[in-house]
Amino acid sequence: LSDNDVILTGDESLQTRPMDLLINSINYLGIEAKSLKDNGKAPILIKPGYIGGETNIYGNVSSQFISSIILSSPLSQRGVTLYVLPEFKSRPYVENRFVKKGISKKRLGMELVEKGISRETIERVLEKRSDEEEIRKIIAKKRAKYDDDKLINYLVRQGFSYQLAQNLVHETD
Repeated sequence: LSDNDVILTGDESLQTRPMDLLINSINYLGIEAKSLKDNGKAPILIKPGYIGGETNIYGNVSSQFISSIILSSPLSQRGVTLYVLPEFKSRPYVENRFVKKGISKKRLGMELVEKGISRETIERVLEKRSDEEEIRKIIAKKRAKYDDDKLINYLVRQGFSYQLAQNLVHETD
């Protein structure tokens, strides 16, 4: 990202965090990076050049690692394909969004993209979900509280299609 060598030192807290997984992942993208203390922690030397390509990173360590690769990817020469393995740390977030509040697949997908989760991983998680099932759960919870119009509007705000929300709300009348 620079025409010169860069050394990232960080504060005391950052210098205690293992960065070797991130370093290994970005090395596959043509970025020459290494821990100057050979312990996988800062200070980190980064040489000029960012070719891009494909790399993997474990999603169960830090979403910040994933975000750093995604945010820098437009600066690469060839673009970046990032595979998050074996699962991503945001899985509890996904489960919580469905179970507690109820949210459409479309809206959850957009939120996960914003969090930097790969499209492949998002598709894998969302294929197990049904908007119809989610709407039925929400209707069961909120039916007594809202009239039909308010319930349909609430469902649309959660990212569900108007037509599906309308059909299922009227079906339960």
